[in-house]
Amino acid sequence: MRLKSLEIYGFKSFADKTEITFDKGITGIVGPNGSGKSNIADAVRWALGEQSVKALRGGRMQDVIFGGTQKRKPMPYCEVSLVFDNEDGMLKSPYTEVMVTRRAYRNGEGEYYLNKTSCRLKDIIELFRDTGIGREGYSIIGQGRIDDILSAKSEERRSVFEEAAGIMTYRTRKEEAERNLDKTRDNLSRVNDIIDEIGSRLDPLKEQADSAKKYLSLSERLKKLDLNIFLVRHDKLKERIENLKENVNSQQTLFNETAKQIDLVQEKRAKAEEEQENLELEYAAARRLEDELTQEQALSQQALERQRAKVETVEVEQIRLEELIQENKERLKALLSLSQDGEKGEQFANERKEKHLKDYQDAQSDFEAFQAKVAEAEESLEEKKQALIDAMNRLSDAKSRETRQQTMLVQMTKRLKEMQGILERRKEEEKIAALASEQAKATLMLSKEELNRLEKRLLEFKNEEADRQAAIRSLSDKISQSASKLQGDSSRLNLLKEMSEGYEGYYGAVRKALAYSKNNPKVCGVVARLMKVPKELETAIDMALGGTLQHIVVEDEETAKQVIDYLRQNKLGRTTFLPLTTIKGRSLNHNEKQALSMPGCVGLASEHVECEPKYQSIIDNILGRTVIAENLDAAIAMMRKGNQSFNTVTLAGDVMRAGGAMTGGTSQNQAVSLLSREREMQELQKQVEKGKAALAALQDELENLLYLQSLEQEKIDEAAHLVSEQEIAVARDSERKNHAEQHFFDSQEALIEVEEADRELKESIKDIQRDLQDASGKSHGVRVDQAAMEKDIVACQSALFTMRAELEEKRTQSQRMALEYQRLSNDLDNLVRDRKRRLEEKSGLESKIAQQQAGGLEIIDRLQKEKERVDELFLAKEQASELQKQARQESLKVEDARQKTRKQLSDIAKEIDSLHVVSNDYAIKQHRAELTLARTEDELQNLINHVWNTYELTYANAEPFRQEEGFNLPQAEREAKDIKGEIRLLGAINVNAVEEYAQQKERHDMLVTQRDDAIKAEEDLVSLIQRLLGTMKTQFLSEFNKINEFFGETFARLFGGGQAELRLIDPQDPLGCGIEIVAQPPGKKLQLLSLLSGGERALTAIAILFAILKLKPSPFCLLDEIEAALDDANIGYFADYLCEYARTTQFIVVTHRKGTMERCDALYGVAMQEKGVSSMVSVNLENYPQ
Repeated sequence: MRLKSLEIYGFKSFADKTEITFDKGITGIVGPNGSGKSNIADAVRWALGEQSVKALRGGRMQDVIFGGTQKRKPMPYCEVSLVFDNEDGMLKSPYTEVMVTRRAYRNGEGEYYLNKTSCRLKDIIELFRDTGIGREGYSIIGQGRIDDILSAKSEERRSVFEEAAGIMTYRTRKEEAERNLDKTRDNLSRVNDIIDEIGSRLDPLKEQADSAKKYLSLSERLKKLDLNIFLVRHDKLKERIENLKENVNSQQTLFNETAKQIDLVQEKRAKAEEEQENLELEYAAARRLEDELTQEQALSQQALERQRAKVETVEVEQIRLEELIQENKERLKALLSLSQDGEKGEQFANERKEKHLKDYQDAQSDFEAFQAKVAEAEESLEEKKQALIDAMNRLSDAKSRETRQQTMLVQMTKRLKEMQGILERRKEEEKIAALASEQAKATLMLSKEELNRLEKRLLEFKNEEADRQAAIRSLSDKISQSASKLQGDSSRLNLLKEMSEGYEGYYGAVRKALAYSKNNPKVCGVVARLMKVPKELETAIDMALGGTLQHIVVEDEETAKQVIDYLRQNKLGRTTFLPLTTIKGRSLNHNEKQALSMPGCVGLASEHVECEPKYQSIIDNILGRTVIAENLDAAIAMMRKGNQSFNTVTLAGDVMRAGGAMTGGTSQNQAVSLLSREREMQELQKQVEKGKAALAALQDELENLLYLQSLEQEKIDEAAHLVSEQEIAVARDSERKNHAEQHFFDSQEALIEVEEADRELKESIKDIQRDLQDASGKSHGVRVDQAAMEKDIVACQSALFTMRAELEEKRTQSQRMALEYQRLSNDLDNLVRDRKRRLEEKSGLESKIAQQQAGGLEIIDRLQKEKERVDELFLAKEQASELQKQARQESLKVEDARQKTRKQLSDIAKEIDSLHVVSNDYAIKQHRAELTLARTEDELQNLINHVWNTYELTYANAEPFRQEEGFNLPQAEREAKDIKGEIRLLGAINVNAVEEYAQQKERHDMLVTQRDDAIKAEEDLVSLIQRLLGTMKTQFLSEFNKINEFFGETFARLFGGGQAELRLIDPQDPLGCGIEIVAQPPGKKLQLLSLLSGGERALTAIAILFAILKLKPSPFCLLDEIEAALDDANIGYFADYLCEYARTTQFIVVTHRKGTMERCDALYGVAMQEKGVSSMVSVNLENYPQ
């Protein structure tokens, strides 16, 4: 197989359609820099399926399309075709000539063709698998590809060697098996989740099914009993109603006759009442006159008595006033005497206070002055004691110092003579070492400056790389975390969607009805899916609605009837429908709404649920009379407030029904509620969409970082090599400088030490001599001062003791005088207050006496006038008494006539009362009979309603259930009551649970079988992966060893000697570890590839390429300036070796080296005659002599 031709149209700089044909041997592509010759290599790589924009030297995939020039417009698409000769059948295709085409458009779309037939990228990759031709193989070595093959990261070299070893097919199969294993495990996890979900409902559902069976059996027996009780009681009530109607009619007749008698007696009483009314008017007039005269007489008598009392009061007041005037005069006389005595006492107390104040002030001043003298004496004594201690210390120090200085003076004089000889020798050595050190420093400085420059450059590169590595790691971690979270959320969302689409958790009849109506637009869905409930209210709404959540909302009654007919015809069970045309909203009345303002009320349930406007009537119907409470206590209080006329539910799910029934406790069914499932699906959908967008952004950012990292690595390698060479030079110069500098420092330090020691010795001798003289004089002076100080201290201590005793005596005297002065001040203040009080009292008494004397004269005048008024009132009283006697006689005459008429009216009233008693008795009996009749009719109607509401049967429809013989009504009622008790004990009943349990059990068993199959598939995939790994390991090691052997041969051939080898970093993990390359060019030591020069690294890469070609020759190989780093001598070795391999491999070489061009069989020249547009020129060198 070989590459026959290449067709390019609109690819990068090739705007015009260009075709290049390739023969066997070596074809060279040459041209100046920037002419676009490397775009030919990019075109071949792109046509073979390359997806990396970085490998194509672009920023985005649209960059490969011709972008236009000043003279040409941009191309809308580009196309590249490769034509292969497949006569040897190397490609897995039945054709002898295979054309591979790739086309790309500016909108980002792309197409692949195989022999002009549309295909997938996967088909192209599969076509060239294990041929050495492909995106990751070694058939195309582009600019920089040598360093990619010999990457600084040994793990990244694996793809080239794996392609050469032929294990890429196994690796692809292994990766596919691993992906299938991951999918199987995901499916297994999802199936386990569904099994757990269904399993958690099976036990509660089984209990519900058992309860439903018992409930249906009890309900059937209860129905028969209820209907027979209804028939018997209906007949009895009908008979009783007829009897009661006859009784009501008879009582009405008797009541009417009695009413006529009462009317006649009423007429008679009216006449008597008219006569009585006239007499009452006359009697009232007589009584009024009598009362007025009697009242006038009484008023006259009262006025006379009051006037006599006033006279007596004035007389008593006159006597009391005279007594008070005499008492006040005596008190005023005594008060004057006391005031005179008080003024004298006050004057004497003031004189004593002033005298004592002066004595106290003198004593206090004397005390304070003496206290200051004592403090001064104490301070003086302390200073003298401290001075004595200091003098004793100085004397001791002076003696010790004098002894030490004498000893040191003898020793230092001897040492000074020895130091003079050493000093002369050190000066000569220091001059010689200084000259050598300066020379070494200059040389080292130049080397370090160069090293610092190179290290700074390398550090900048490494810092940038470290930051980028950290960013890549951080970004990779974020991608991993985001992908993991996205997968978890997606799995959970898919599980919930499957459950939702399969109507998991719904009654069997509901599922069948929804499945049947799936495409019917008039079936709106179940209640649970038509409303949105806040998370915190899900439990409350779930418990409040219960099975209502599964009621199906439809547009109209006709739609509901259609689905009901389907369920009935197929015997699929029963369910409830809510037509929008008939269901009306319900709400609380004005009185009931008062409960909403009570403490602990969350609000009306229908107001906390969101839905589309068209469904609001449904929500108001099922929740409009349900109130949400915070707890059960609040619910009980609200129900009492509303007379138990509406439903109440707590946040914990406890329910109180209208009428007082309460439901609460804990639910055994732990399955996810329908409401929470719908909410969780919506939340997960948003999280998954957000997670996908974030993951895509992170992956784009990571790809950009990896591209920048590869560019920076080349700079780091080059800078590191230069630093390494300069470090060796610096180390050599540094060692020389250190040696010379150390010798100079040693000499200099020795000289300094000697000079310093000599100087210090001389100074020390002078200091010691001076100290000896000072110490001797100071010792004598200190002894004299010490004796005088001791005498002075003793005298001061004695005087201070005397002064302290006198000070204490003065303090006591001053305190005593202060207390006495305070007492005298208090006595004087009391005397002043007493004098002021007496003066105020004297003034008040004098004023009071004057007022009393004036009042006495007024009383005498008023007493005379009051006595004259008593005589006038006595005369008026006598006249009123005579008129009152005359009026009394007239009123007694009228009273006799009134009594006679009153007796007549009393007799008539008794007769009327007797008739009313009889009439009321008839009316009460009639009313009681009517009430009994109404209650009986209500009882009968309630009985009929109960049977209709419970069983939808009328009396006529219930007749077939009548038990003619042996029916005992009391016994039947007791049995029915017992059955109802048993039904109540069963609690809430799901009548569809029997069918639903059977369906869920069947599905659970089916899922368990699927899980077992998945586990078996997982085991098979794990076994397949292990077998593939074993095959890959064996084949890779075998082929790798061969490549390693060929590498050693080709390396020695290309370098003219030396040795090289490939090493697995971890031989225990040959399929996962990195690959190191070590080489030893002639004349050098064995070292890693990264330590070689650029040219040596390039030639080593070429050696590896030829080793791989020797193992498995490739049909063709395209080399893009891979020999650019070689010198002329190595170019010759490379070209000769290339010619040798050209016998079995077709080579296409993009080059600008003369030695390579000379070995080519054909040359194509690439030029840019028009700016920005590449064109081709071909030359066949076989037609020209060498």
